Amino acid sequence: MSHEAFLRTIITQPDDDLLRLVYADWLDENDDPARAEFIRVQCELAHLPDDDERRPRLEDREHELLSEHEPAWLGSELVGLQEWEFQRGFLHSITIGLDDLLSWQEIVYDLCTVRDCTLTEQIGSASPEDLLDCPFLANLMSLNLSRISIEQPIYRLLEAKAFPALKRLDFSNNSGLHQGGELLREWPTMRYLKSLSVGGTNHGVEFYGTLDVRQLANVLNHSQLNELSVFNCRLTSDSLLRLLRSPFMTHLKSLDISDNPIAGEGWQTFRDANSAMRLNRLDISETPLGSDAINYLLGCQCLENLTELEINGCATERSAMQALARSAYWHYAKVFRAHSGNLSGKKLESLCRATGSPNLTLLDLASNGLRPNDIRLLCEAPWAGTLTWLALSGNHLDYQSVKLLATSGRFQNLRTLHLANNSVDAEAEIVLGDNAAISLAKAKSLANLCILTLDESFVTDRGVEALINSPNWKLAGLGLGGCELTPRSVHVLVKSPRLTRLNWLDLSRNTSLFGDGLLPLAESPYLSRLCELDIRGCGASDRVRQILRERLGPRLSD
Repeated sequence: MSHEAFLRTIITQPDDDLLRLVYADWLDENDDPARAEFIRVQCELAHLPDDDERRPRLEDREHELLSEHEPAWLGSELVGLQEWEFQRGFLHSITIGLDDLLSWQEIVYDLCTVRDCTLTEQIGSASPEDLLDCPFLANLMSLNLSRISIEQPIYRLLEAKAFPALKRLDFSNNSGLHQGGELLREWPTMRYLKSLSVGGTNHGVEFYGTLDVRQLANVLNHSQLNELSVFNCRLTSDSLLRLLRSPFMTHLKSLDISDNPIAGEGWQTFRDANSAMRLNRLDISETPLGSDAINYLLGCQCLENLTELEINGCATERSAMQALARSAYWHYAKVFRAHSGNLSGKKLESLCRATGSPNLTLLDLASNGLRPNDIRLLCEAPWAGTLTWLALSGNHLDYQSVKLLATSGRFQNLRTLHLANNSVDAEAEIVLGDNAAISLAKAKSLANLCILTLDESFVTDRGVEALINSPNWKLAGLGLGGCELTPRSVHVLVKSPRLTRLNWLDLSRNTSLFGDGLLPLAESPYLSRLCELDIRGCGASDRVRQILRERLGPRLSD
């Protein structure tokens, strides 16, 4: 088979890894061993759990291959990319402006492996209708229009094309919210859609309208939707009940109704919902449902299979947290997000003393006023050892509490840890510093850590040296924004070969790095072209910015 023949087959059968591996064998036989290895590495990573011992070695190799070959694999023709990602060996997702996308019209096969596209605004003469002849649209499985103004031309585009492969559509954050049902009513692909987002925006619901729930429900009743997001749509308890009783709710597994003025008694709408509905995920952030009513809500039959819950921004009472700790959800939970609430002290104790779930992997407790004693409770929780993602940013943690977290030996599976913006006392502004960074770097139990944020901590060259050169881990992402870093800290960073491994580095708001303070980083041979680097607010010179733009392209935020 030829290169084009292989791609045609892979495009038509995107879920078949065997085809990709056969193509990798063909590449080996045709003098492209690097791309062959890359396909095999990403195919293997796609099926490994986070705690698999093979993952670090494979991730290192994936990084090395992309660092050396990514420009060639993207192709010089693919100009204008803002974000992109390879999956299982091929370009899978892109973020791009409309005019740049249209310049790709003649590129068929390499582009047709893209399954996920986010369109952004772009000043130019192109119209969304010009996309009608763009060949890769027929293969898209996910289309995100939340970053482009959805005016009538976009409506006509969606009405005109069947998008036979499309499974996910996001046209949130746009005007004409009340027209959502009208847009989808005659759309042939609607019945095959699995995920839909028609949420409002933060720019004022008066301008963007109110969601017509009756119309939307009528449209969706012939769909097999698994995921629905209707955040910030002015939903009331009455309109929510109409939605939850709809026939399409039979298939729904994930529901986001956050930022809606649903009254506390709105929990009864879940009691009276479609009797066949069984949700796995629910987001009720910024609604009364996540505070006073949660103890009633979690007892509803439609939530008996719930494993993911978000109650961000909800001031939940102690009695409600005790009920949550006793609920079936906490026994089976995989994800719990509760940032920007008030879960310190006795409220957190209810969760930490409960046996909890052996499957809990993500816990977000950022901005909850947590103090050192709360971290002790967290370290003693029966379920702490299963976490792979933990957010404790925006609390009142001190060095001793971070040291306890690092030395407890309870977080051996952690891959992401957020400790940014912690101060012992909001008025005194006593923040974490070098000692906290060094304690984390010395912890052998944190060997699987990949991403760490310590923004707004006072970290000197001692702390930077410990973090980047720890013998216990290989970080892929490091957040040091607003840490008062000095040029000396930058010199420590750029001398380490470990810098090559970073895919993400946040140095923003370090004002002591103004002018040419970041020049050693810009010229460092260890700075990877894959690194997403944020230097906003540093006051970097034009010279530094130019060098970094040439090296990193759109991965630089300046």
